[in-house]
Amino acid sequence: MRKTLGPSDGSPAAGRTLVNFVTGGTDDARAIAAWANAAGAPYLDGAILGYPRDVGASETVVLYGAAETAFREQKASLAPIAGSHRFIGDRPEGPNLVSAALFMQHFASLSGLFEAGTLAAQPGLSMREFTDMVNELMVPLFQEGSADVARRLEDGDFRGDQASIDVYVAGVGDGSRCCAALDFESSVGASSGSFPCRNSSVGPRLRPSACSDHDVGTPP
Repeated sequence: MRKTLGPSDGSPAAGRTLVNFVTGGTDDARAIAAWANAAGAPYLDGAILGYPRDVGASETVVLYGAAETAFREQKASLAPIAGSHRFIGDRPEGPNLVSAALFMQHFASLSGLFEAGTLAAQPGLSMREFTDMVNELMVPLFQEGSADVARRLEDGDFRGDQASIDVYVAGVGDGSRCCAALDFESSVGASSGSFPCRNSSVGPRLRPSACSDHDVGTPP
């Protein structure tokens, strides 16, 4: 893209808003933002949360970062691209990072669905029946749980009376035994006495005894 734009000096982009929807890395976004700044062009970096077929659909969401003033001024021009447009901050690399995080969560869930659906097929459920159950029963549970996780991380309060770390570890062990009885290999069922309370970017793996009265693991 930078090759296409050419030199910033004397660029015809001067005074025009440059919106970049090209998928790229953080360095790419910052470099193009610097080029636009040198050319005198307000810059918006955008990330479309969907496939090409989703462009223009009312349920499609686009994330934007960099120049908030340009975002407000160009809302009408951007409207046909998607049904929802969200400005997430002044860092040009923000949309790439947040969209990567969202799809990381999305594809991790889909990957888990293959394994879970295979296990659910053992007593006779079809994949269609199982995914219907997931959408009906587990999506609301995830919405509740994710909101609770966010609250706990923000407040730093991990106490609770619903299910301690010990209970979660026991549940993983039960799942492991179910899989073993069916000769079914599960990446979730391989517990070695420790439990991944929080991922490596937030906190360490902890043994149950380290925080047995907590619902969510915290660093000792």
